[in-house]
Amino acid sequence: MVELTRAYRTGPHFPSQPDLGVGRTTNVLARRDNYAIAVILLLFFCVPFIQLGLSYEWSFQYLAYAAVLLTVRKRLTMMEWCIWAFVYAAMLLGLFYYLDAEALFTAILRVSREALGILLVMCAARNASWRVPAAFLSFMLQSVVFGLFLITLLQFVSYTFLKRPQFFVPASFFIAGEDTIASRWLEVGRLNGFLANIRVSATYSEPSYLSFVCLCLAMIIHRAAFSTRKTLFLLAILFCTVCLCKSASGVMLFVLLIAYAYRSIVFIPTRMVLFIAVLLLITSITAVVFDFNPVQRIMESADPKLEPSGHIRLVMPWKHVATVLTESPLGVPWSELYSFFVQRADEYGAIGPVDKSTRILVGQDNGFLNFFIEFGWAGFVVIAGIVAVVRDRLNLLFLLAITQFNGAPFGPDKVALMCFALSCRSSGGGERNRTSEAAET
Repeated sequence: MVELTRAYRTGPHFPSQPDLGVGRTTNVLARRDNYAIAVILLLFFCVPFIQLGLSYEWSFQYLAYAAVLLTVRKRLTMMEWCIWAFVYAAMLLGLFYYLDAEALFTAILRVSREALGILLVMCAARNASWRVPAAFLSFMLQSVVFGLFLITLLQFVSYTFLKRPQFFVPASFFIAGEDTIASRWLEVGRLNGFLANIRVSATYSEPSYLSFVCLCLAMIIHRAAFSTRKTLFLLAILFCTVCLCKSASGVMLFVLLIAYAYRSIVFIPTRMVLFIAVLLLITSITAVVFDFNPVQRIMESADPKLEPSGHIRLVMPWKHVATVLTESPLGVPWSELYSFFVQRADEYGAIGPVDKSTRILVGQDNGFLNFFIEFGWAGFVVIAGIVAVVRDRLNLLFLLAITQFNGAPFGPDKVALMCFALSCRSSGGGERNRTSEAAET
């Protein structure tokens, strides 16, 4: 009787291992992993072409942005949602002084888009949404990192040594940044009988954008469960790519970010001496081989004649901020900046705030300082809100570095790549990942 009862209870009516939802949970996790792999594959595919497309809307940047918008987990606490709502309200505050502006609706849409971008970045920093196998992540990272390095190297060699510029993306393929695209200036030089002085930038419109992409990839590499040798090798390739494009801000911020990310290894007295020695050696070699000294370029940024690029990114924005905080305390909407600065152009020196021949704003290339130009004193509220929600020091340093490369850090393309860097994780090497994430906080 006991045997019959035992047989009955282990039969189809009473399975020996009760189903407590384990099988269903496993299937859900498997589907989630496949979903994450599809999203990561799409984003990696978009990375080299993020600035290309048929138009601003029909472009790779909006494809990547849509993927991020739909897939990043919007998991915030009630307090964090309230902080974001307060930030959004602070961003709208300055528009009350421009209620009679013709482009008021456009200004509201722009502020709303930026607020949505801030929300997505907050969610990505708080939730590692995409965890994919280490082997898959390694393959995709190596493909993109080596691809960008190869195209940058080919551009550099063909332009610098062969004097036959090749491998540059035609200007008609880009959706923005026409005034900095290398192929455009090469064509201008060809029509006028000279070789234009340009810097290579892979498939992007300018070297600083390539540096921005390299920093995003470096963050993903740091969080991946790779061996130390592979990690260092990939970071070295990215650093060489930044050196090839001669982006002074890129070199400085790349070194700063990596040094902080690996501070537990770098900031040991014996190793710190070695790190500084290697850094000085690399800087010296870079200055000789590539005719590029990042330290010198930073020091010369105070003079617009010697270093106009650094001047309009590091020096002029501070004057803009002082002017806005004094004369328009709640900021100036982006659509009204031109008229605002034209009226005050006489207060500036050799380089004015507006190029009157092209009607292009000059000195709005620092995204961090643009918070104060666009939102005035409320910019402190925006920054404080981001810090309060993100909290992780490495992520905050990364976001600060990103804002130095472009004047619109919460545009669709920037948001897509930032969320990609903040939210992507490797599902392998769990213990190592937990140790790394614990060290970051």
